[in-house]
Amino acid sequence: MKPSKRCLLGGGILSLIFLAVNPAGCGQKNSGLPAIPIEGAVYHVHREDGSHKTYLDVVVGRSFAGKLPDDIDAIVVTGPHGDLSIGKDDFNYNPQSRAFWIVLPGIPEIGAYSFKVVSGNSVGFGADSQSSVITIPLPDVSRFNPARYQTDPCRTPTFSWSPLTEPDDLYYQLQIRDSNRKRVYRTGYIKDMASVRIPPDTLEPGKTYQWRVRVADGPNWVALNNRSQSRWITFSTAQQLKPCEYRYQVPSAINDGWEVSSLNHEGVDPDRITAMMNEILADDLPNIHSVLLIKNGKLILEEYFNGYSREIKPIIASVTKSITSILIGIALDKQMIGSIDQRVYEFFPEYKGTRWIDRKYDITVEQVLTMAAGLDWDEVTFLHPDSRNPNTLMYRSDHPIGYVLDRNQIDQPGSRWRYSSGLTLLLGGILKNATGQYADRFAEQYLFNPMGITDWLWLKHPDGTVYCHGDLFLKPRDMAKIGYLMLNLGQWQNKQIVSRKWVKASTRKHIETFKGYGY
Repeated sequence: MKPSKRCLLGGGILSLIFLAVNPAGCGQKNSGLPAIPIEGAVYHVHREDGSHKTYLDVVVGRSFAGKLPDDIDAIVVTGPHGDLSIGKDDFNYNPQSRAFWIVLPGIPEIGAYSFKVVSGNSVGFGADSQSSVITIPLPDVSRFNPARYQTDPCRTPTFSWSPLTEPDDLYYQLQIRDSNRKRVYRTGYIKDMASVRIPPDTLEPGKTYQWRVRVADGPNWVALNNRSQSRWITFSTAQQLKPCEYRYQVPSAINDGWEVSSLNHEGVDPDRITAMMNEILADDLPNIHSVLLIKNGKLILEEYFNGYSREIKPIIASVTKSITSILIGIALDKQMIGSIDQRVYEFFPEYKGTRWIDRKYDITVEQVLTMAAGLDWDEVTFLHPDSRNPNTLMYRSDHPIGYVLDRNQIDQPGSRWRYSSGLTLLLGGILKNATGQYADRFAEQYLFNPMGITDWLWLKHPDGTVYCHGDLFLKPRDMAKIGYLMLNLGQWQNKQIVSRKWVKASTRKHIETFKGYGY
């Protein structure tokens, strides 16, 4: 996979996201002129007719106030050997993607490419590179389901194909369009994906559609160097669509640490599982993306819905807080943190000037873990991202840990539970100052790698602070590992990842919350 060499200039959130990967000098080219936010990409495509082409894409960000495509005056692309002899009028335009694109004969030259877009006095620059050229085989349409000219009666049909065996690390994208060639549904590029069950009511009854599969060596249109694509397969939907009938399949063994087995072999009633699955497929149980079932340490059920698949990493939101708690337990086991009775202010001498540090709040690590620190913090009355929500303000702060440490103490520590994402964020800061590692790197070394969790994403603030309270992305099979770790008292495959003592302590009720529940 090639490194990202995007250059995205202009205002708004996207500029902040890509600031760290702007190539040197990108920002200097516009010399004070208003900037157009763009991304550019070059890649090689092995097409369904067997030909090989060079694709160039330029996408204009939504913060551009002009009218597309008319208000773009010029597009200039420079390749490894100088400017390409193409201009704006040579590009096609896709309004759904805000993308200008062109297909050139032959394979692209290896090297760096730059993109320049001009609109009046505004200009935008982008960059990408072609680092390799390989031929990715064409997907075998004879193994596609639904097949050519098939009529599908399901409201949530599954599209499946045979994955390619070479080269390694391939990413697949499903595309569906209507008879007018308008996009109806599209996935991202998902590693090793071989099927997708699409959301209900994506397709209308009694209509004709086409679908195809793209295969790439990168996870998105900028990162990839090479791509192939099947021809379009025409199919229809029945005049009356009905819920799909569920058919159980034993989960796949994919060498990720899970032993697989079947419902029958592990003593689970298949009829009850089928009834539940049919309710999900009928949308009687909405908003479900995946269902996995573990019994006797074996994965015996694995199903995905609404466009999700095994390789998609959903954000696990505040379940992240429980994983942060596991990390604190590991740090205690390794005596990197002395005790949960230790005062929190002792971990943050660099935040002198905040209330918590200067006043030496008598708050312990345990009171942070149990959300009983006594801080003035209410993220329930006004929900995030409301600007009155302290969680929202924490995200916007230049230094989120400092923001939390500067909150007033209004209750006696330990006396009252208040839900606080800020407190869990502090646990990441405690990990960093106690172990010398940010929470994501600590988790990688002591939790994720030992459990074979290799594909994950944990968002962080520009100052390096890991969002330990809610911004971790994990695959469902890896989430199941975390759950089984706790059920198995901290063990995974005969390795003690976190102590039995910590598992027992962290899964019992410590403080009343509301309506008889505990935290």
